[in-house]
Amino acid sequence: STLQQRAYEHQTARTGSFVTPPGEAYLGAAVDPNNTDAAIVTNVVPGSPAALVGIRPGDSIVAIGNHRIDSAKDFNSIMRAMSPGAVVDVGVRRGRTMTAQVELGSAPGPSGFTQGTVEQARAETLRR
Repeated sequence: STLQQRAYEHQTARTGSFVTPPGEAYLGAAVDPNNTDAAIVTNVVPGSPAALVGIRPGDSIVAIGNHRIDSAKDFNSIMRAMSPGAVVDVGVRRGRTMTAQVELGSAPGPSGFTQGTVEQARAETLRR
């Protein structure tokens, strides 16, 4: 709904925290909403698709599927266009660019929104 979208945008702008309306495609990684030059990961939710493939805070997300990601706005727009269950390649730069195949989840949260926990994920499955 429009009200939920406004609340989502307000919460994201106010705190920079990870907030995804339930039922939407879910990576489990938040990017710095104030960065207009890159999509820098600030939070990774433990157990999320992002955590399972080794995405961690400080990484830069450079692509999702066929879409190049140049900013937090790009990241959020592309994620809103994705569907839960979609399997996509996610390009991540951490010194060098790596790719991970990720199955997007469905955002949880019976209360309307899910706020992620700040925790670093281990990098084990990212590949060149």
